[in-house]
Amino acid sequence: MLTAHTPFGRYLYAIGGNEEAAVISGVPVEKVVVGSFTIMGAIVAITGFMQTSYSGASTTTVGDLMELDAIAACVIGGVGLRGGRGTVLGVLFGALIMVCLLNGMTLLAVSPEFKFIARGTVLSLAVWMDVRLGR
Repeated sequence: MLTAHTPFGRYLYAIGGNEEAAVISGVPVEKVVVGSFTIMGAIVAITGFMQTSYSGASTTTVGDLMELDAIAACVIGGVGLRGGRGTVLGVLFGALIMVCLLNGMTLLAVSPEFKFIARGTVLSLAVWMDVRLGR
């Protein structure tokens, strides 16, 4: 909704597509970039509060290597590594696949090392498929 129906969203797409062209077009690039980082910071803060309240405690290692899961969910969901394609619904579907994979391995009592291997393998396959089918 934000990216499709507001000037801020159109500016984000313009900056992501070609920053120089956005500057020439009159897009306030610095304001939009600072605004997008501010929004992301607020979302991360809320997520941190939610994670801490869910688990009842927090450490500095909460969320370690979750960026691997996020990238894998996006690529599985159809987002191109070079940009230009992908939908929110696809990313949610990719996240669902990753959560099912991790939850299934947890229920099967798979050791953490093999969980990382499986996640890396899934990410590698998704990247390979993206490169292979993206031609």
